[in-house]
Amino acid sequence: MKKGRLDSCKSIIPLPSRYATVDKNWRAAIANAKKNPVVIEYCDNDKLLEKFRLGVKLLDEVQKGLNQYLETKRDVFPRFYFLSNDDLLTILSESKDVIKLQPHFKKCFEAIDHCKFSEDLLIKAMVSPEKELIDLSRVVDPKGQNVEAWLMMLEDEMRASIRDIMKLAIADYLDCSRICWM
Repeated sequence: MKKGRLDSCKSIIPLPSRYATVDKNWRAAIANAKKNPVVIEYCDNDKLLEKFRLGVKLLDEVQKGLNQYLETKRDVFPRFYFLSNDDLLTILSESKDVIKLQPHFKKCFEAIDHCKFSEDLLIKAMVSPEKELIDLSRVVDPKGQNVEAWLMMLEDEMRASIRDIMKLAIADYLDCSRICWM
């Protein structure tokens, strides 16, 4: 393969179709390999080698683009830095169904096991790993928003709710016996 062609594949193939190009070439190579089961003859092919080298180059570019995309999501919601790329991709791909994101809450928020939802999918409470339930001061509406946006709203509401509960606890401290207060 000529070096100039490999280096210029960025300008030839637009970003969204790079993976599709690799996939198409791979499927064609496998289909041709099934037709020609003599491996030595089939693999002794400069065009096949050229397609595989181009595929490796394109997959590297796809991986770089994916990493840049994930980095932008992590910049918006820094708690995503605690997640692997696979977990973050799962969250982003399932962001339309907030119930499916429940297993990832404990990875993003240290003391949250899951959240309680109303029937219309508003987040109304948080539950700790010890099963302690804390109602949010205001519900969080994840519908129609990017996952990182409503997670930031949830994080803010978690803080506000704990602050409100602490204010109530401090006020009750003087009115109750210590055992009752605890």
